[in-house]
Amino acid sequence: MGVILGWLVCIGLCIGLPPLGIPLLIVVIVVSAARRRQRKIKARQQEAARVDRVLKSNINEIDQMTGIQFEQYLCEVFKRSGYKVQLTSTTGDFGADLLVELKDGRKVAVQAKRYSQSVGVDAVQEVYSAVSYYGASKGVVITNNGFTKAAMQLAAKNGVILIGRKNLMAMALGERKLTAFLPAM
Repeated sequence: MGVILGWLVCIGLCIGLPPLGIPLLIVVIVVSAARRRQRKIKARQQEAARVDRVLKSNINEIDQMTGIQFEQYLCEVFKRSGYKVQLTSTTGDFGADLLVELKDGRKVAVQAKRYSQSVGVDAVQEVYSAVSYYGASKGVVITNNGFTKAAMQLAAKNGVILIGRKNLMAMALGERKLTAFLPAM
């Protein structure tokens, strides 16, 4: 701090400030830095409140979300669990809505389906192809609903993990993590 004040005095004298103007310059700089710090703190608090609201969503609120809102919701759930998460493009996502990097470095391709009915084989096929495209070790389909019998059969045959309504809520409440559904490697 002393070095900074010394430089400020030198700068103030160099630009022709009278000696009494230097303390004013210091006050302006300190106040401006404090305001910037306050804005950053407020922005962090607002973001934390937004994330908290999203994570406290109950299943009925999840049922009312759009597909994109559901993807963002899952992103926050995974981040809260300590994973690195990347949302893919909303169009042309090659079968994955999110890419989740686990703590051990494995990558998981996630297909999010916020549906009012059971999820069919299309979602399983999409995430299965995303595993190859994104170089993931596993594919997961997560829904607020359930899965058709055909989707469950195809997933079992292709090693795709299905996470339905009950397990989604367990994840949202922090009772289970994504790794609980994945085979040990």
